[in-house]
Amino acid sequence: MVNVEEMVKGVFEEIEREVPGVKGIVLASLDGLPIVSDVESADQKNRISAMVSALAALAKRMGPELRTGEFEGISVDFTDGRIFCYAVKDVAILAIATRKDINLGMLNLVVPGAINKISGIITTGG
Repeated sequence: MVNVEEMVKGVFEEIEREVPGVKGIVLASLDGLPIVSDVESADQKNRISAMVSALAALAKRMGPELRTGEFEGISVDFTDGRIFCYAVKDVAILAIATRKDINLGMLNLVVPGAINKISGIITTGG
């Protein structure tokens, strides 16, 4: 039987296959713990999960403050890449690190379906 981690990693592979330029993906709990990651280093996985959770928590507070609605996602640009963080219902944060020249159209086309799949996997156990 396939476990939750393997199923989520399958969704990660779909994202990476459909969107060239993805460098890494992490699914973190709202309290900053790694759920599933394709990052090899345990230390890096833990640090990234904590930072992604903190970034999303701050963004969640900004929406009501600025009357812009509920948090859906946030992106951060760097000199050599980008990080996109998305709410996975009210249970997790999906973070995708990419190259700077990522095709945003493809990312925006693929991610909503991936979020729905991941949400179904982690809320029902498969």
